[in-house]
Amino acid sequence: MKKIILTLLVSMTALFLGSVRSSATPAMSEASDTVTVVKATGGPKTIVLVNPGENKVKVIKILREYLGLGLKETHALVNSTPAIIKENVPAEEAAALATSLKEVGAEIELKEQK
Repeated sequence: MKKIILTLLVSMTALFLGSVRSSATPAMSEASDTVTVVKATGGPKTIVLVNPGENKVKVIKILREYLGLGLKETHALVNSTPAIIKENVPAEEAAALATSLKEVGAEIELKEQK
C-alpha cells in the first residue's frame, strides 16, 4: 500500500512540476523552486512539519497514510509543531510528500541529513 501511495505521490509531483513550469503564478513557482532544489541535492532528507496550516484534517489524512500511524498518534504529531515527520528519507520521496502537504496548505521544511 505504501509503495502504491509513494508511486502516486512521485507521479503527482512530476505532473505538478510540469504544470508549474508552464504557469506564471509567483506562489506556485516558489513551490517548484523548493522541490527542484530538493531533487538536485539528492541526499537523504529529514522532513519537518513547521505549520499544518488551516487544513489540519487533510494534513492528518496524508500523514496517516504515509506514516501508517493511528489517528491519535498522527493528531498529536500535527499538534506538536514543529515536528520531525521522518528522517533519512530519499530526496524524491521527501519532495513528493512535501508537495502533497504544501498543496493542502502545510508549511514543510526539508533538511539535509548530515
